[in-house]
Amino acid sequence: MAVVEEEERLALAKVEIRPGAAETLNALRAQGVRTGVVTRNCEAAMRAVLVRIEHDFDVALSRSFEPCKPHPAPLLHILERVGASPKEAAMVGDSLDDMDCGNAAGTCTIAIGSKGDPIFERARPTSWACVESLPEILPLLGLGPLRTP
Repeated sequence: MAVVEEEERLALAKVEIRPGAAETLNALRAQGVRTGVVTRNCEAAMRAVLVRIEHDFDVALSRSFEPCKPHPAPLLHILERVGASPKEAAMVGDSLDDMDCGNAAGTCTIAIGSKGDPIFERARPTSWACVESLPEILPLLGLGPLRTP
């Protein structure tokens, strides 16, 4: 497991935060939406990326939570912690495992990625909606962008 965790730490240097992430998460927070993260990365790698996102997620679960996705248990745990039902939630992700997790939990699922990307293309058929950027999820959820005075 140490080798896997070292590989994850090395891969962190290549991780790019999606454009619009901070703005979208701020808009969600301003409108009272609770947020969570489910990842199959180790705790250290997850924390390192979350710091770069600059958003205080209500709940963040690494692969140390078992069973991990695509099983719905981590998503259902987050929903319980934030006091939401699956019908009030959306799973936004870029992989088939994300869509399988959300679908099994009973949430709507939104795949994010670029057309032609093989990982995204595998996720698309099982998602409720597809977007290419994070701000696109706001109208899908019936929310507007964060407005500044």
